[in-house]
Amino acid sequence: MVRLSAYTNWWDTLWKKLGEFVATLAASGAIVWLALTLSDGAPVHYFGAKDATVTSSGQCSDGEGHTSPPASCHVSWRFADGTAGDGRIDATYDEVPEGSTVHVAGDQGYASEGDLVLAALLFGIPVAMMLLWTLVLFPMAAVRDILRARRRSAVRFPG
Repeated sequence: MVRLSAYTNWWDTLWKKLGEFVATLAASGAIVWLALTLSDGAPVHYFGAKDATVTSSGQCSDGEGHTSPPASCHVSWRFADGTAGDGRIDATYDEVPEGSTVHVAGDQGYASEGDLVLAALLFGIPVAMMLLWTLVLFPMAAVRDILRARRRSAVRFPG
């Protein structure tokens, strides 16, 4: 006679792992949202940035001191197609003189492409590692655990 618990051992493991996976996906989504919010959308800006020429800059803050915000300037720029815009750039006045090229996405500018790449990488590396865990390593471990539980079960299913 086969016990009822023998039928449910692997089934319980399946549901437990499914619940853990849903919780991991929810946590991953929250981390991605938080990272995008804290990075001021830099990864999104990286793919949509266009080069522009600075036409004027002003209202700069030096950003000196440990408690003050970073150096930034309000800059006006013109794109190659003739359209103009303005926004904030995290740089000093000397880094964005008139005639210099900046990389712009929306109303956020970057003094150099390196600043934009760095901002995108600081977001992208942790998120890529988290996605690797969520979408590859966790499901592989879950399948392994489910198959082990099924093997331990007294009941053998076809297939």
